[in-house]
Amino acid sequence: MAMTVFRIHVGNGAEIQPRSLTEYRTRRESGNIVHPILGKPYPDITLRPAAARSGSIEMRLPVEASGWGRRGTWAEECLARGEVCSIINTLTSSLKNEVWMFFVVTGDISKELDPTKTEWVVKFDFQEIEPPARVYSTQPGMDPLPEDAA
Repeated sequence: MAMTVFRIHVGNGAEIQPRSLTEYRTRRESGNIVHPILGKPYPDITLRPAAARSGSIEMRLPVEASGWGRRGTWAEECLARGEVCSIINTLTSSLKNEVWMFFVVTGDISKELDPTKTEWVVKFDFQEIEPPARVYSTQPGMDPLPEDAA
């Protein structure tokens, strides 16, 4: 059975592989502008594309017997570095990596122990950004962008 594995790359080195993504919420502000016109029953419209995604991600990481808080703390510290991040998903049946989104962390980064004390819950806010060609091509196992996309 095929399964999707998510990994978060931070900058050009660190990788966070959560046990699961338990929340992925996005918002996109519409770019359309409505112009009410006096004497017309319908407004004039200026059509524009929506803004890039922003939102929040919550992930769960296991608590190890040795180094009790190591994974959760490490994930929190990696996200706080102020670097470009990417979410990679891998379909285990094909082992094909796909960049799902490039982003920077914004707003809050939180970490808490779940009630069962078996997982760290790390949550953060993000803003999607344009894919930077250098970051994309240096990710392990990733195909470089085509020349015309760089």
